[in-house]
Amino acid sequence: MWNKTHEISELRGLMRGLEQREADPPSGKQLDQLFQIISRSQQGYRDLIDSFDDVLLALTLDGQIRAVNRSFSDLVATPFQDLIGKPITDFLQEGTGEGSELLRRAMPRFMERRQWSGVVQVRLKGQGAPFFFDCVAHAMMRDGEIHGITVLGRDVSALRKNEARFTELFESLQEGIYIVTPDGTIVDVNPALARMLGYDSKEELLKRRVPEIFVDQPERKIVQAEVERQPMIQGREITLICKDGRSIVCLNTAAAVRDNAGRVVRYQGALMDITERREMERRLHQQQEFARRLVDSFPDLILVLDTEAHYNFVSPRCKEILGYDVEDMQHLEFGGRSHPEDLPSALSLYKDIIAGTQTFASLEIRVRHKLGDWRRIRFNFSPLSDEKGNIEGVVLSGRDVTELKRLEEQLIQAEKLAAMGQMLAGVAHELNNPLTAIIGVTELLREREGTDDSTRRQLELTHRQARRAARIVQNLLEFSRPASPQKSPSISTTFSSARFSCKNTLCAATISRWISIPKPIFPVSSGTPTSSSRSF
Repeated sequence: MWNKTHEISELRGLMRGLEQREADPPSGKQLDQLFQIISRSQQGYRDLIDSFDDVLLALTLDGQIRAVNRSFSDLVATPFQDLIGKPITDFLQEGTGEGSELLRRAMPRFMERRQWSGVVQVRLKGQGAPFFFDCVAHAMMRDGEIHGITVLGRDVSALRKNEARFTELFESLQEGIYIVTPDGTIVDVNPALARMLGYDSKEELLKRRVPEIFVDQPERKIVQAEVERQPMIQGREITLICKDGRSIVCLNTAAAVRDNAGRVVRYQGALMDITERREMERRLHQQQEFARRLVDSFPDLILVLDTEAHYNFVSPRCKEILGYDVEDMQHLEFGGRSHPEDLPSALSLYKDIIAGTQTFASLEIRVRHKLGDWRRIRFNFSPLSDEKGNIEGVVLSGRDVTELKRLEEQLIQAEKLAAMGQMLAGVAHELNNPLTAIIGVTELLREREGTDDSTRRQLELTHRQARRAARIVQNLLEFSRPASPQKSPSISTTFSSARFSCKNTLCAATISRWISIPKPIFPVSSGTPTSSSRSF
């Protein structure tokens, strides 16, 4: 531009020199110099306008092309010499006529102001997509009258496409987008934000102010301070009020836009409604807390193993059953405290559950307590699956049956003793009849007259031994019967003295049952007991 200004100054100086010498005609050298300057200036201007990336053209008032630059020539794919003098409409597609009507209405205003600027949409022949030009038009004056128009247009088609994409994206986003001013005016929102807050249209929402939606003013001031202090805030939780009065929880991502002086002119950002997510999280936490409390109160030991036989979860009942803390148990290997005889069965069952060959199984395993004693644990094995149904672990619920096993053994022993008692009762009843006959016969023979002393002594001995056998049978019968619930101090005292004189617990139990029956089965003769009965 400086060179062109210098050429114009040189040309003006030469013209003034020629005007001052009107009396003398210019020499041929002077004319050659003038033509060289004009040609050089024209070529310089041609090079200058051809270097513009923007479209530049000069038109007459009736629309004929007087001059164009190379950008316009390339745009319409026509050489420069074929453009001059042609109507501009020869290169435009025919439309509905709205453009011509708009130009007819706008021309009087242009003639008055002698300039115009705006965005024009044109369709060129041979081009499918329309073009958008940001144009500036000026009137060309001659002797105070307009005789032409110069137009400088910048191709903003790509920018308009980007704006259209942005607008489409702005309108179709599921997240709420907003632009607000520092004083609380809502400049623009997308339809998603209007729906999120329960408004029928975004125009209805634009009539509101931020304090009507963001009711917690202290929180709003904190958010404003954070946005102004940081380049952008992300994931800030805020609470907004909908049209119907209900509250929603949103994640706010916002940034401040500043002017050249650094003052905040607006805030813009995006909102995501996480009210349902927070409700789901609350319910999930409630369910997890319920499950945790349920597991803590469950009497069985709960273990969760992964596919590598490592503990993922150990219930607190482990401390009570095996003596280990949860942290200590999670560092142990599965089967590390199991009895060597039970370990192969446990590992085999674990592998079957992981492989999917079994869906449920029970196994009793002996596990060593932390103090060293063995505990019998009855474990139930079941698979743990992910959301796709793939097995990702094994759940074990174990119940300590050590005391139960001991009670079962005692019950078995008691059943054996009961069976033995029934057998003894049967034997006693079988012996009762012959003993009765022996006692009766010896009683009669002993009292018969004419019996010698030797026979009498043998009958006396037989009678005593028979009664002794009868007493033993009586004791067996009493032992096989249920004990009487009635007791008296005298019986208790007698039982204590009898137990003290016995040599074993079986004798004490026999005597206790015998003395609790007041009447024997066999009749006892009156009189002083014999020495043999006292010794028993």
